[in-house]
Amino acid sequence: MASKYVSLFFGIRTCGTILTAYLSGAVLMYLPKQVVFGITAIFPLLLCCASFVLKEEKWSGEEETLNLVTQISEIKKFVM
Repeated sequence: MASKYVSLFFGIRTCGTILTAYLSGAVLMYLPKQVVFGITAIFPLLLCCASFVLKEEKWSGEEETLNLVTQISEIKKFVM
């Protein structure tokens, strides 16, 4: 389930970066640099606000999974 949210985050971040770079260059032809900078500065603020909308569930795993060997194996399974 976590991999779905990580992929979603990076996909949205990539699209936002590309869209921001393209549109800021296009908008520079019509607006002053200060306005374009202000508009571009709003995007991280929107991302911050979106983090309050997405709710994370508290992890209720077993105590034994907190040891280092188990954590490494869980990371390895996640990457695979």
